[in-house]
Amino acid sequence: MTNEEWASIARAVGLELLGEPKQESSTEIRWGNKGSVCLNKETGQFYDFEADKGFGVHGLLVEHNQDIAAVLKRFGFSGGVDSLKNVVNIRSPKTTPLLSRDEMAKLWKEAEIKIKYADNFIVLRFPEGHNRSYQKYAPYCKQNDGFWVCKRPSGELPLYLTPKRSETEPVLLVEGEKAAVASEQIYQHQVACHHGGCKGWQKTDWSPLYGREVLIFPDNDEAGFGFADDISRHLQKHGSLVSVCKPPEGLQEKEDMHEAVERGLFADHADLVDYIKNNPMHRPAGTLYFERADQVLGQITEPEWLIKDIFERESLVAIFGKPKEGKSFVALDMAVAIARGAEYFGHEATKAPVVMLVGEGKRGTIRRLSA
Repeated sequence: MTNEEWASIARAVGLELLGEPKQESSTEIRWGNKGSVCLNKETGQFYDFEADKGFGVHGLLVEHNQDIAAVLKRFGFSGGVDSLKNVVNIRSPKTTPLLSRDEMAKLWKEAEIKIKYADNFIVLRFPEGHNRSYQKYAPYCKQNDGFWVCKRPSGELPLYLTPKRSETEPVLLVEGEKAAVASEQIYQHQVACHHGGCKGWQKTDWSPLYGREVLIFPDNDEAGFGFADDISRHLQKHGSLVSVCKPPEGLQEKEDMHEAVERGLFADHADLVDYIKNNPMHRPAGTLYFERADQVLGQITEPEWLIKDIFERESLVAIFGKPKEGKSFVALDMAVAIARGAEYFGHEATKAPVVMLVGEGKRGTIRRLSA
């Protein structure tokens, strides 16, 4: 079996074992919810970004406990038992070649998105048509011998923070390298992101954000909301002051800061900060969470009265009193004042629609309303 012969059956084997692909182009096929398993059609190589490993067709068959000789025979490679003996010993072409400093510098220039997490760890995204574009976000780490290899470094991954910007101002946290690059175009202070997706955040060293004010702009999907909630809790446990905003209405599902900047949803740095702080993400009903006192004090706003000095909008107001003391009359009088936008005993009322649920029967209420 030559490399070309392996590559010729890669697509068919992938479809058999991995099922219907998420997407397919002229150069690659992707499987999984987020396209985390990728096949390079030209080379016949698979790469699993979640597991951070690459393999050829032979490796895929081994991974799925397939009878390799039987599979090859089905695809017409049946040159007898002797010719198949060595199949299990055939190694796929090396998927992570060593790269010199000059070769790495060349890739850095060719990448359309580049993030340097540390001196020994970078992540690149290549334009469509590039010979490495099958890897959506390719991680590269520097080995002790000075050569680079396409994989993540072992241990905790470093956090990316925009260099040469104020480390005392709030830091903007977004999900992913593409969103980080876009954020740096509008946000004047440090931008942070991590590598590994919303479910891999626990593999990152978040200590650079401990004790700092952090503004989180999540991706507009359930995974993004979950990540924002998880990481905000983690940071708050370590003394960080965290604000999480809901995505603006101009974003479609799964879109993020990249699209927000691209469409000009925020005029400038101040506009973005104002939006994040005044449009908090609402947690599900019944969720128990804690907020620091200084964070709560920072959320104080001027009251928006329905009846000045009596009750505000978005409030639950109860009227207590003995039976037959006129509670219903008071409630009805307030409702009429609001519906008309008139004063209520010298207190200015803001005109607004009123709905009344008459639990005691409407006959008496009609006469009261008329009066």
